[in-house]
Amino acid sequence: MSTPAWPSTRSAAPGKYVASYFNDDKEHFVKRFFAGKEKFLERATSNQSFTRIVDDLKNPTQEKIVTAEADKNMLILAGPGAGKTRFVAHRRAFLLRVKRIAPRAILVLCFNRSAIQSLRQRLGDLVGNDMTGVTLLTFHGLALRLTGRSLISGGKSGDQEDIDFSRLITDAIRLLKGEAEIIGLQDIPPDEALIGRFSHILVDEYQDVDAEQYELVSLVAGKGREEGERKMAILAVGDDDQNIYRFRGASVEFIRKFQHDYQAEIHYLIENYRSTAHIIAAANCLSVRNTDRMKTGHPIRINEARQNLPPGGKWQYADQVAQGKVQMIKAADPDRQATVVVEELRRLQRGGPVDLGSCAVLAREWKGLDRVRSACEQAGIPVNLCWGRHASFPRLSRIREHADILERLRAMQTETITGSAVLSMLIRMKSQGTIWSGNLIRLMQDWQEGTGDTPQPASAVEENLYEAFAEQGRMKTIANGLFLATAHAVKGLEFDHVFILGDSWDKGTGTTIEDERRLYYVSMSRARETLPLFALDAAVNPHARLLSGDFIMAREMSSGTSEPMTRSTYHLLGMEDLFLDFAGTRGERHPSRLALQKCKAGERVVIQESNNHLELMDSDGVAIARLSKKAQNEWSDRLDSIREARIVALVRRYRDDLADKEFLAICHGQSWEVPIVEVVR
Repeated sequence: MSTPAWPSTRSAAPGKYVASYFNDDKEHFVKRFFAGKEKFLERATSNQSFTRIVDDLKNPTQEKIVTAEADKNMLILAGPGAGKTRFVAHRRAFLLRVKRIAPRAILVLCFNRSAIQSLRQRLGDLVGNDMTGVTLLTFHGLALRLTGRSLISGGKSGDQEDIDFSRLITDAIRLLKGEAEIIGLQDIPPDEALIGRFSHILVDEYQDVDAEQYELVSLVAGKGREEGERKMAILAVGDDDQNIYRFRGASVEFIRKFQHDYQAEIHYLIENYRSTAHIIAAANCLSVRNTDRMKTGHPIRINEARQNLPPGGKWQYADQVAQGKVQMIKAADPDRQATVVVEELRRLQRGGPVDLGSCAVLAREWKGLDRVRSACEQAGIPVNLCWGRHASFPRLSRIREHADILERLRAMQTETITGSAVLSMLIRMKSQGTIWSGNLIRLMQDWQEGTGDTPQPASAVEENLYEAFAEQGRMKTIANGLFLATAHAVKGLEFDHVFILGDSWDKGTGTTIEDERRLYYVSMSRARETLPLFALDAAVNPHARLLSGDFIMAREMSSGTSEPMTRSTYHLLGMEDLFLDFAGTRGERHPSRLALQKCKAGERVVIQESNNHLELMDSDGVAIARLSKKAQNEWSDRLDSIREARIVALVRRYRDDLADKEFLAICHGQSWEVPIVEVVR
């Protein structure tokens, strides 16, 4: 607790001050020595710290939420771009610094690690080391800890526990309800033993919770406890307009139930700090069409500090064509749509610096992105890796670059290590310059920043990487260029420039069309600066046609002068398509094993017939893999149509993965690798 300023000796001698402090009641003491400073004394932190946590928000609604009583339950309905992460960090900082809630008593639940990382950075900026001990977890991370499971293997390099994520939360619920035995608890209630230290919980993205997650939060927060029993103060943040996961059980009803179940006070965060006024107006024009909403009468608006800026932002003057307005671009067909995306990217780049990593092309379905990728590759524009259509992509922890560092960390279990030391290890490792080594560096830079580069147990670094790989595996994409993804995959992300393709949007009726409209709304609201929307001659876009106003500009681009597009299709040869132990059945000095060691992700290979098999050959003509019987039947008659094949990843396979002891006897070494390959036709 900060010490109040010592009163001037001209008004009171130090001896009188000390005597009054120990002998007078508090009210008399404060009036005598701190008249006019009563409000300051209520703060258990310095005036400078209070200013950073509260006054710097410069938003009355956020200030009211941040400074609310510590035990108040609140529901925050926050629109897109409302500065949610910032206000959440400031609320946590207020509890830590002003209300002096112990860090270990605070639990924050988020839906993904990127949200956790962003929140950790902001909280660290506000309170520094005071945040040490605050628990920030994803729902799956909480369930892992409650059930005592770990994504780290139990010791041997190949025996990583295969965790059924679909059952993980169910198992955590059973433990909290006392339906599963926990050894050593004696008479302590299970929920008290597992989560007893927490007193404050914050849940982010509440509109995405399903029935099981709702029950998990209820049990953690103590909703069912009797009056007078320990309950948590709970704050939930969500946006009913962004509920896009109804197909997996999420529902706006859980937000409505929250208000009733916890007698929560509702607040609205509707100032948008992200998008231009034109983009906000277009998104509002769509969202008001839905009837199943909680923010009716609370339209999103641009934040106060930007209200006098041009409604089209900087592109109102930098782009003489669209002038910062939302574009409605009419294209003849998907091929022309793809070439227009490239043309518009090039046009934007002529108007000013444009980072491709801050641009996204969104489609309703994965299949809609192949033509855009073809057009981009033909134009020399790099795109991100995504494997959303491929069920047999390997666990990311098994990819060579990832497996190498995990094995190194596992060998350091009793040691501590800093993020910078791990980064130095990565730079010295052989597989540099690949998409996966770049991914590792980004993850470790985040870890370095989040931990302040202080020494951490090697096991904690290892666990962090396993959780990161598990989440990226569920996202099914790794960013390394122009971001191509489905609308469902960009929740929580934002980009400077967003292109939304016009095909495959469901026209539907009733609940279905409202779900689809919300999905389109989420896609639109990812954009910060420009937002081109597409409509095709042969496909009705039921959402784009609802938009009208000064914020939109229609452009007819059905025909064009660009060179004909070479249409490509992309096929992944994954774990089901390869003989996984091709290298394992060869000696460790066999040419195939040695050739695999030299291969890197991104290199070309050739698929050709050899000894009645289809095999993958490296640039020296050495066989490095063999297709499975199933894949051979699929590809035998299509070899002539293959334009190229490239290694996407090299996957580590361990001897312990094999259950067949007779087959195990003919394998060599403790591990070998399998190349995952993308075929372009």
